[in-house]
Amino acid sequence: GLAAMQLEKHPEEAEVWVYRKFVPEKAPNVHDASDPEKSQALVKQETALSTVVNEPSKYRWRLLPLHASIVLGAPQEVTAKILSTYPEAARKVDERGSLPVHLAASRLDVDDEGEKIVLQLF
Repeated sequence: GLAAMQLEKHPEEAEVWVYRKFVPEKAPNVHDASDPEKSQALVKQETALSTVVNEPSKYRWRLLPLHASIVLGAPQEVTAKILSTYPEAARKVDERGSLPVHLAASRLDVDDEGEKIVLQLF
């Protein structure tokens, strides 16, 4: 599919955090970030804020593509491709301190193939 082709062309995108802040502010490298109606941004992992869980969150949400694929119920092939492209994502927490395995375990619709992917996350 399109997601797999995009990962083939640009594997570095599997490492990009997508987030929305509570308070809109100018985000790095985003042309329209000064618009108060738009407070979303893409940030490479090394420029993302600390993953310390007890730190006050500045985000409404913060996801890597792996987190997003699980939360949004992407096809298992997409989640597996993201995981194989950036396996370290399995050890990155979201804004609530949840690992991808926690997000996957909270879904009620995980089938046998999905369980195999979940086991790879842990």
